[in-house]
Amino acid sequence: MKKHAPIVLLLFLGLPWAAARAQQAPLPPFRTGPLRLEKVSFSKTKGNCNDGPCVTASIDYLKVVSAENAQAGARLTAAIANWVLRLPGGRVAKNPQEVIDEFVDSTWETRQGEAKPGPSFSRPLIETITLEVEYQSPRALSLSLFVGSYTGGAHPNEWLTYANFRPATGERIHLTDIFKQGFTVPLNAVGERRFRELKGLGPQESLKNTRFRFPNDQFQLNDNFAINTYGLVFYFQDYEIGPHAEGPTKLFLPYKDIRDLLRPDADIP
Repeated sequence: MKKHAPIVLLLFLGLPWAAARAQQAPLPPFRTGPLRLEKVSFSKTKGNCNDGPCVTASIDYLKVVSAENAQAGARLTAAIANWVLRLPGGRVAKNPQEVIDEFVDSTWETRQGEAKPGPSFSRPLIETITLEVEYQSPRALSLSLFVGSYTGGAHPNEWLTYANFRPATGERIHLTDIFKQGFTVPLNAVGERRFRELKGLGPQESLKNTRFRFPNDQFQLNDNFAINTYGLVFYFQDYEIGPHAEGPTKLFLPYKDIRDLLRPDADIP
């Protein structure tokens, strides 16, 4: 999913979300070959966050500046928007600012309508969205999406998800695109060994009895993974496989452990 040559920049400047005036971050574009991604930032606040109540939100987004060709750039631009700019109900926002507006306006309206404000009424309600490049090469692009929010309650919440793409085409990379048929069982075996090492668990200890929750007490990787130079990173969200006290889990599988499971045409990293 590489980006266009400089002439293709004109294609992206005409995209709907470009109409929203972004605060251009003073950072150089990420670039490997023709693919160039530029960080742009948006924010909005209602209320007074010094003495509350207030609602505030921000988003750091990645704009496709150029790619291998127009088709790859347009496909990658659409894929990022469909992933990051989802609104309640499943609609895709026209631009990042609309995502921020939706959160701030709806949350502020709800807060103002509270009949009996509680003791946390003056606490700022916050949402932060950050899209970043985790890894980039001519063969693979890995992006991470972090969402942190506090909308009341005992503690803030956060989520981290990954998405991987082919720079030359803009197509998404899934586990089935890089692993041989029948990879699930042996890959989970590698993942479980690394997981037990990470958590200090013995090879025969029950996962269920050691605070972790997997279907039928059997370790299972999810599909939330990132590609990098040295291997694959899998991420389990807070509460996904254990209690909040355990927190999220980032699990690294080096290529030396999974090389035999990769397809000949996996073409990573």
